[in-house]
Amino acid sequence: EAEKRNCNTIIVTGDKDAFQLISPHTKIMTTIKGVTEVKIYDEEEIKRKFGVGSEKIVDILALKGDSSDNIPGVPGIGEKTAIALIKEFGSLENILNNTDKISKKSLREVIREYEDQIIMSKMLATIVREVPIKYDFDSFKVKSPNYEELWKIFKKLEFKNLLKKITPKINHEKIKLKFNLIDTEEKLEELTNKIIERKYLSFYLVTSSDNAISSNILGIALSFKDNENYYIPLFALNLIENSKCLSLELVLSKLRPCFENQGIIKISHNLKFNFIVLHRYKVEIEGNNFDTMIAAYLLNPSSENYNLGNLFWEYLKYLKNNENKEDKQNTIMSMEDTCENAQNILKLKDILEEKMEEKNLISLFRKIEMPLEKILGEMEINGIKVNIDFLKEISQQVDTRLGELKQTIYNLSGTEFNINSPKQLSVVLFERLKLPVIKKTKTGYSTNADVLNTLAPQHKVVSFILEYRELDKLKNTYIDKLPFLVNSKTKRIHTSFHQTVTSTGRLSSSEPNL
Repeated sequence: EAEKRNCNTIIVTGDKDAFQLISPHTKIMTTIKGVTEVKIYDEEEIKRKFGVGSEKIVDILALKGDSSDNIPGVPGIGEKTAIALIKEFGSLENILNNTDKISKKSLREVIREYEDQIIMSKMLATIVREVPIKYDFDSFKVKSPNYEELWKIFKKLEFKNLLKKITPKINHEKIKLKFNLIDTEEKLEELTNKIIERKYLSFYLVTSSDNAISSNILGIALSFKDNENYYIPLFALNLIENSKCLSLELVLSKLRPCFENQGIIKISHNLKFNFIVLHRYKVEIEGNNFDTMIAAYLLNPSSENYNLGNLFWEYLKYLKNNENKEDKQNTIMSMEDTCENAQNILKLKDILEEKMEEKNLISLFRKIEMPLEKILGEMEINGIKVNIDFLKEISQQVDTRLGELKQTIYNLSGTEFNINSPKQLSVVLFERLKLPVIKKTKTGYSTNADVLNTLAPQHKVVSFILEYRELDKLKNTYIDKLPFLVNSKTKRIHTSFHQTVTSTGRLSSSEPNL
């Protein structure tokens, strides 16, 4: 079909049989070495390589055969001889019709003997070009990529560099977001009056880190439904040249009544983080508020994550400019990006709220999840007191017991080895002590807890190994580690509790995982 349309075609293949398809409009790209070094063959290149045109490739194959494709050819005839015969006689048919003119007797006789096989070999080697397939030739034309679909695939596969390349393609039609810079006390007063009048605000805090207990506020973005966006800079690096910023104390003193007013709805993403940060500045978030992260979790508890980039795309078909940066609240973001977050959080709230109503989740959201979020925030702020002296005492006791267990294990096994090494342990258990193999892995014999519990009745060393492992893990994971995680100012451990990690609804914690 392409030939009929005078359409130029390049066939990419590692099969040299395809050389027969070469024509003025068709070329073959094939590998020379490995998969990186390739060469394109056209009519001239084929003549240089074989000394004949592409139309004679099938004749060469019929004589020399191709074992990979089960083409028998003629025994004893290789590529060199086949090419020489085709050059001399012009075609396979001329060879078969003029065997008496073949000078070499053995060659003449073998071609006569295998004439039927030669004819069959040519038939097998010939690529059928008129295949009855229904297709729309115009659909093969290269079109502009569907960047939105590509983004979904690249996001799922975590192709971060490719995401960076296609993000500008998706965003090229985005209208530049407008926002008002709040850099005077008069403008701040007008903004607080607007919040009181509207009785809601969507906000996004820019902080120095993602640690709510220690981070500083660098800026605040606010948004209202009529696309009115405001940015309050609180740190010089966030500002355009020669701009001023208000003091944090002044800004928070003006915003405190708004945040603490129960009649004003505060809308944000990961409200617990904001609650903890603002609490440290003696500002509380009160009232019937809305966290888009919690709402998204209730609608889809099995999602991998609920960062703004994913939610903006899933519900708004909107791609964040800073999508490929880690989803942390920090000063790297521009003022425009921050206001964009606040604006889209507001749009997201309306969609998520409607979907929760459809699925009868509003009561769960308002009566359980949102109140729980604040309680978890208070728990994180309070922290957990740690008796460091007592942990040191336990550590010494565990150390003593580990030493005793180690010596007992060595005595019972008759050798010293690294008990924490699964490989060395498997040698002792299955080769030295001849215990039965319960389970194999790719690297050898399994020595996991299930295997050891199965083996315990068969040799008393196993129960000591289980106890050793348990105490060793306890010591290294908690007893010795927890004192180093105590906050130097509060003298407590401040873990982060998560509502949106497990699909079953149970809590989880991190930094540290308690």
